[in-house]
Amino acid sequence: MKRTTLLLNQMIMPRESINLHTNTGIKIPYNKRIEQDLRHDLSVFIKENNNKINNVFDIQIPDLKTLEKGTKPEADVANEELVKRPLVVEHLKRIFNPNKNVSNYYMICGEHGTGKTTLTKIASKEVGKGVIYFDVPENPTIEKFGMAFGKVLNFTFEEHISFTAQLINKILGITPGRLIGFGIIFDNKAFDPNFSFIEKPRLEKWERVLEAFKCTSTLYKKKYGKPPVIIYDSISLLIPKYLEILDTLQDGAKKGADERKFVAVFVSSEGSVPQRMEQRSASSRADKPLIEIGDLSKEETMEYLIKKRGINSVEAERLYDLVGGRLVNLKSVADKSLAGQSFEDIKTIVFNNIFNNFEKAKINPNQKNHEIAKIIIRALLNSNNILHVSMLRELTKVEPNQLLENNVFAYHPSNKTVTFQSRSIEFYIRENADKFIK
Repeated sequence: MKRTTLLLNQMIMPRESINLHTNTGIKIPYNKRIEQDLRHDLSVFIKENNNKINNVFDIQIPDLKTLEKGTKPEADVANEELVKRPLVVEHLKRIFNPNKNVSNYYMICGEHGTGKTTLTKIASKEVGKGVIYFDVPENPTIEKFGMAFGKVLNFTFEEHISFTAQLINKILGITPGRLIGFGIIFDNKAFDPNFSFIEKPRLEKWERVLEAFKCTSTLYKKKYGKPPVIIYDSISLLIPKYLEILDTLQDGAKKGADERKFVAVFVSSEGSVPQRMEQRSASSRADKPLIEIGDLSKEETMEYLIKKRGINSVEAERLYDLVGGRLVNLKSVADKSLAGQSFEDIKTIVFNNIFNNFEKAKINPNQKNHEIAKIIIRALLNSNNILHVSMLRELTKVEPNQLLENNVFAYHPSNKTVTFQSRSIEFYIRENADKFIK
């Protein structure tokens, strides 16, 4: 990470108001002339801001080389288990390699186990330059999230105070803070005429990294003529505890799109996250329809089970009927089949997992959501497993997000429909028709 002190004519006053010979970008040495000029500039700026000065801080900008190189994440999938989906990868690569006038951010959605992360990593690595991939850590905390975010951008959270901050401290007699950005805080807003206002006098680590990325994005676009891309994967892990982080990232994505400085891509499981993001005003810059990565087709499934896993065609058909084209489920049942377990034993294991999910959702017989679930199930079976979310609301008189969080039903933001969460759910319901249909 590179630590930079902005030029005085960039940080204190409008550029036309100062005539200092500092266009070389070299750090200004300490001398009386600099101190005198700085005293003058500060006095004018403070007067313009009604003398409401609170703090002084430094700027930390990650080395541009981090963006130039890109993070190039590894997919971490063995070749014999990798299902290449070239059409999806090529579509993602076009998003990750934007032109200079792109003014949107993107949402990539899909149920757990459809291969979103793998395909995103493959496309990100193939594009390489200008693409930052950040995967939200498991069980995030504010500190853990900030450190992980900083790591991908090579941001080291240096806390020493630069020469220029020391100089301002000397003149004003106040203690410098250690925030991202360089300028002076007035009324809890950080003045930074070269970039943007920061609304808090004290930022969390993840906020400092985000502001640093915005600054570096400006430099990157200026040099290469196109905006960089930042990918936020696994953002579902931020809810419900860290909604403020999710909202801030979305607001930042909208502003980055408005100003054409960078392109943000959010990768999320379907459910409450896409719904929440769609309902906020910042969704106005989201590209529509949202990108949905679904299950494998039957042809892709057969190729995976027969050619890659070596399962005979008859068994492959039965496994497909049981779990459909959900990649994570296919891998699980294929592993069990190759280990010698019978189809009936595999079916029992799958059904037991579904029963547990139904228990959590409280939709098994004699549980509080059973009757509502029966209404949805009947409607889905009568409409070829597709139900518009407005119809679901009308039938049940409850908000959909209360029914979509327990891996039973799935919400598809691209067309605002609800389906069974997986083929195995529908299989289970049909085999237990006396409990859920009649």
